[in-house]
Amino acid sequence: MNRRQQEVIAQSRAAPETIGVGLMTAPEAAVSEYALTGGSAAAGVALETSTIVLPINDNDSITVERSRVMVSQDGCTWNDIVQEGGESAVLIWWRDGRLTGVLGYKGHIYTVVNIGGQAHAVIEVDPRKMPPDHAVASAKAAESRAQPDNRGPRSGRGEDASSFPHPHVAPFADAERQALEGKDITIDVMIVFTKRAASRYIRDPADLIALAIAQANQSFVNSGIGNIKLRLVHAALIDYDEGEGEHFEHLYRMVDGLGPFREVHRQREAMHADVVGMIIDDPSGCGLSTRVAPDAEDAYFLVHHSCAAVTISIAREIGHLLGARHDRRVDPSNAPFTFGHGHVNGTKWRTMMSYQESCDGCLRIPYWSNPRVSYQGAPTGAIDADNARAILMQAERVSRFR
Repeated sequence: MNRRQQEVIAQSRAAPETIGVGLMTAPEAAVSEYALTGGSAAAGVALETSTIVLPINDNDSITVERSRVMVSQDGCTWNDIVQEGGESAVLIWWRDGRLTGVLGYKGHIYTVVNIGGQAHAVIEVDPRKMPPDHAVASAKAAESRAQPDNRGPRSGRGEDASSFPHPHVAPFADAERQALEGKDITIDVMIVFTKRAASRYIRDPADLIALAIAQANQSFVNSGIGNIKLRLVHAALIDYDEGEGEHFEHLYRMVDGLGPFREVHRQREAMHADVVGMIIDDPSGCGLSTRVAPDAEDAYFLVHHSCAAVTISIAREIGHLLGARHDRRVDPSNAPFTFGHGHVNGTKWRTMMSYQESCDGCLRIPYWSNPRVSYQGAPTGAIDADNARAILMQAERVSRFR
């Protein structure tokens, strides 16, 4: 192990949200490509069962089983199921031999990172030690924008959802649903990242962003809305110091095109990006978007670097832009849809838009609430908790922003 690898492992173990680190050595790039994209088996890859074994510490390993693979000129993306617990995984193999990914196992999250050459680390993350889902804007900052719909929980935190009135929701007609699901829709995404975020993340920012986009697209597939896809059209470093201000201020400096964000606006037009995000190093929250279902000029969001893929925060913030709201325990608002809320299954798990305090810190699964789709035998939504329906109804509009 070289010095760089030792530094990366030491950095990972010192991070407050990490618990343990497992080490693995990947096969040569050519061997991995042959195995992962359909050839014969290689070390660590059992092709006949389409599985990869990942060490999570010095003594234990977990097995992920391929359910779907997408091959591109840069490599291939595996969408997997963890055999030991049935949780989801996304792994990306790059043609130069790197492997990156994120997966859930027994309530914890593991990320796979390259630490040099063929050496990789599998880092265990405790989601309860991650930043809160949303930063709370100060009163002064909130007063600067008359947009009451763009914040996280406002009332009802920790209360039972039954304490709020549930409005009548018209059923989702099969004909309408099938028509929406029959449209192939691509939403173009542009993401910038700050120097501070890049310096603190042990992985190449390009790997992180690619993984986050792949994770978001897999969440759509999981939820029965795989006709909707995100496409990364541009990623770049921005010369912006997030040390001054809070999430709300960073976000609206970007929306208003102040300072270095003038170039972001220019790039957005040049790349025809429907939505724009920024990865920052401000741990006051995992992410923030302007509001639920904004117009084109406000289609911006930001995320903390550690949450970008680990807690699926890029997908979550884009979900807000697509009309999805949090679960009713923290967000009783019914705009723009009475049915557009996340779903919580007791204390077992929560869907994409639901808050951890709504289920005592239970695991977020990469599913949008949808009463027509089940996870581990239980429906992932209800008639008034149907993020998938909201996304289906908003996706085409958002895809036309640029």
